[in-house]
Amino acid sequence: MTTVTVIRVLLIILSISMVGFDFYHYAKKNLTDGTTICWVIFSLALLVAGIHPFIWSYKGMIDDHIYVLMAVISIFLISGTFAITVMVSRLRMRNQELAILVSLLEQENEIIIEHIAKLEESVKDL
Repeated sequence: MTTVTVIRVLLIILSISMVGFDFYHYAKKNLTDGTTICWVIFSLALLVAGIHPFIWSYKGMIDDHIYVLMAVISIFLISGTFAITVMVSRLRMRNQELAILVSLLEQENEIIIEHIAKLEESVKDL
């Protein structure tokens, strides 16, 4: 097997595993709907890139070491971007949860203030 063939196979495996990681993190509530869809589309694009022979027709023009270097750099960039996406999605969901909690606490605070006002009025009447 040539280096290009190995990289193509690794690209196909990477894209399929990315879809798996994507759905795993979505099931664990670490990714939002929009980011999940974006990563699935990106993974499918990588799958097409690994399968389609047109992209790999330049193998005679570019040295095999360059392909390996590009593959390694791409894997690091993709995994880093995915990790950042997971962190941002977690923070967004946590921010939304905190906004809901603040809203509930404000409602509870208004009820308590009304109750205190009624108690103060009843104390004044005595």
